Order: sequence, then structure tokens, then C-alpha cells
Amino acid sequence: MMKVYAIVASGVLVAALFPATQVEDDGPYPFLRFANRNEHVELEKTRGAFDLQKPFTIELWVRWNTDILKMMYLAGDEAWPGMSRNIQVEAECGWVIRTTKVQDADKQAVDFTVAASARGKRDWLRVITPLRRIQPGQWQHIAVCRTTSELRIYWDGNLATRRSIAGITLHNSPSNVFLGVRRNGWEDREFVGDIRAFQITAKARYNYPFKPEMPLKRDEAAIVFLDFSTANDSQVPDSSPHMRHGRIVGAKLIKPKTP
Repeated sequence: MMKVYAIVASGVLVAALFPATQVEDDGPYPFLRFANRNEHVELEKTRGAFDLQKPFTIELWVRWNTDILKMMYLAGDEAWPGMSRNIQVEAECGWVIRTTKVQDADKQAVDFTVAASARGKRDWLRVITPLRRIQPGQWQHIAVCRTTSELRIYWDGNLATRRSIAGITLHNSPSNVFLGVRRNGWEDREFVGDIRAFQITAKARYNYPFKPEMPLKRDEAAIVFLDFSTANDSQVPDSSPHMRHGRIVGAKLIKPKTP
């Protein structure tokens, strides 16, 4: 079972400078629908594609089923000894973006958990936003930024929390990155929801509150940029120069309705 030790971010609640993003239920953009833990997108050639010890941004547009009280696992490559006989690692490694369980009937937080070591001890570091009321069917923009000295989570363009990582080493996973629950993930993982944009960039893109764009604008430092507008039932192409395409397993491509 995955261990967690208490390196938890103290919540930094910043007053919203932009209203919560409101969109149509489906809107004009294609997206992938994930019905259970066995459906995912595996991003080819992303093993070691970016260094957790250097600045990066992971961002996505996502919504999840708020009727399910469990944590929702949105993206990542987490691994640890004993997680699966198909994944052989010697220690905790990788990262995951997930929600917390539903609390107070309709509130959840966003949680970025990453393998880390400090003072000779290696385990999991968690950076967690304050709880927020989640409207069913509403798209959420989430961005996790690492600078040289801290981790930040932006939620719908507002800084939700930050955590110093001075003196802490973050550890990469020796596997590809996944949208949804990773292949051979731990048995309690789940994701039921939709994803319509995803990008990893080799720099901290955001330093101040911002208004999230849809579609995302590809950054010149993009490590992977999924182009949902050209997706088919088996693949979401990577429009960065690196050709790290997303292989769809089980998830269903939903295209905009035509008049």
C-alpha cells in the first residue's frame, strides 16, 4: 500500500481574480471520456522526457464525476515497490495529479503528489489545495508549476497553494506518463470523467494569476502538447516536435455536435 508522510502544503487561499470557468456541457471542443480505471491514454516516449528536478508545468482541462466520492486520478506516472508485478522499481518514484475524496457533500481539493527525498528519507510529498465546491459538469483548468524553489498549483487561473521544496529532491518514474489511471496502477485508483487538453512544458509557465485559455496555447518549451482537434479513436497526436503521441486505451473520443 502506498505510504504518505506529512510534507503537506499549508493551504494558501487566494481571492479569485477571475470567475470560475463556465462552459457548455460539451462545447465546441472534442474531448476524451473515461468510464473507469481501466481506460487511459499512454503518452509515448515520455519516460524521462522531463526532469522533476528542473522547472516544469503540467496543465490540463478536466472534469470528473462528482457523484463518485472517491479520489479521482487525473494524470501521472507514480510507482512504488510492490505496486504491480509488472512495474519493478526500487523506491517511490514519479508523480500524480488527483482530487481528494468528496467532503461536506460537494467539496474537493486538488492534490499533486510526487516522490521526494529529504534528509536521507524517501517517500511521498503532497501539495494540496484548500477545499472548493465543485459544480457537476463544470470544466476545471489545473496547472502544476515547479520553479527552482517551489511547487505551485493554479486552479482556474488562481494560485491555490504553493510549497517550498528547498533541500528536497524529486524523483522521476521509469515509465511513460498516463492520462487517467496509469497502466498497472494500484487497485484503488479511479477516474471517471473527461479530458480535453493536456500539456507538459519545460518551464514554470505561470507566476501570476491568469485567465485560462481553451484551447491551450502550445508553449515553445512544450515537451508534449496533445492536439485533441486531430484525435481519432485510437490516438491523440502530439503537436510538439517530439512526437509523443497519446495512445488511447478504452476512453471514448467525443466530438462536437454539428448543426
